[in-house]
Amino acid sequence: MSRRLALLTLTLLVLGCTRYNSRAQGPFNRQPIPTNPTLAQGTLPAGKSALVLNTPAVVLPPAPPDEALPVPPRPPEPAPLGTAFAVPQAPRPPVVKDSSVVPAGGAAPAAGRRPGPGTPNPTAGQPQDTNLAALKKLAQLAAEKWKSIDTYESRLVRRESLDGTAGPTEEVIYQFRKEPMSVYMRNVGEAGKGREVLYNPGQFGDKIHVIVGEGDTRFLKAGSKGPSLSPDSPSVKAKSRHSIRESGFGRPVNGFAGLVAKVEAGKLPPDALKYAGLVRREEYGESPLEGVVQTINRGDAVLPGGGVRHWFFDGNPGSPSYGLPVLVILFDANGRELEYYRFSQLRTPANLTDADFDPARLGKK
Repeated sequence: MSRRLALLTLTLLVLGCTRYNSRAQGPFNRQPIPTNPTLAQGTLPAGKSALVLNTPAVVLPPAPPDEALPVPPRPPEPAPLGTAFAVPQAPRPPVVKDSSVVPAGGAAPAAGRRPGPGTPNPTAGQPQDTNLAALKKLAQLAAEKWKSIDTYESRLVRRESLDGTAGPTEEVIYQFRKEPMSVYMRNVGEAGKGREVLYNPGQFGDKIHVIVGEGDTRFLKAGSKGPSLSPDSPSVKAKSRHSIRESGFGRPVNGFAGLVAKVEAGKLPPDALKYAGLVRREEYGESPLEGVVQTINRGDAVLPGGGVRHWFFDGNPGSPSYGLPVLVILFDANGRELEYYRFSQLRTPANLTDADFDPARLGKK
């Protein structure tokens, strides 16, 4: 009896487990994967799995060519270390060659920063003793040459800027007598053509006697005599940076000698004056000049803002003006030209007499 009861219990347990599996109520319910013809053809995108929880697997058709991708493209891989990249450079201005100044040897000056437009570069790294010796020799030669001159006649080209306005380029016949100091000028160029200026304070008082030139004034006709004026008159000072009392080579010769003496005494920096050697300029053709660059610091009495003055001495021993400062150009701190004075065709002695410096000669051909 007990055996039958045990057998019956075992049978009931086996039947209960079978019915539990058939209900599909277990904790790991697995839905059958539906058959998809697309999947069967092997069109599943690479790297994708067809297994999706609680949803049938669906493969989306590819996007049209002109449709934006839902995911941005992968950025390019960074360049490996050691790959060289060209760093963008700021545009450089074109190199402008200045042919107005050429060393006497015929070769162009070395490239570098110029002290002013159309001017030579001082010799780089020149010893101070050598520089000072050259300056002293130049000053001595100019002083000796000027001492030997009593009268001279030359061509003068001058240009001045007044109150920030550039003046015209004037071409002048220039006559000078040292003792008694007298000067006569006549404009032969287009600017102020026909103007005559005479100054002989020792014989005709401290007055400037003038014949009006073309374009000088609207009140007087060109060729007529103008009023005699003092060099200190405001109307006279307004037309020139320098007084007529400073005429002649004496002022630049003595002024340059004074600068050299100050450099030697330590009253000016050693680089205030730099000897530039023999150079050539277009205005003088093949005739060599000796150049000097003067640096003017801020606070100067004549040029408060500072600037640069370029001295050119006649370097041709066979020239009548040998050793004299025949060309002097002044620039302000911004490189703008303020003064330009050029002497050429100098004749000395000029055998000038009192009649050449008499106001009675004015207006006569």
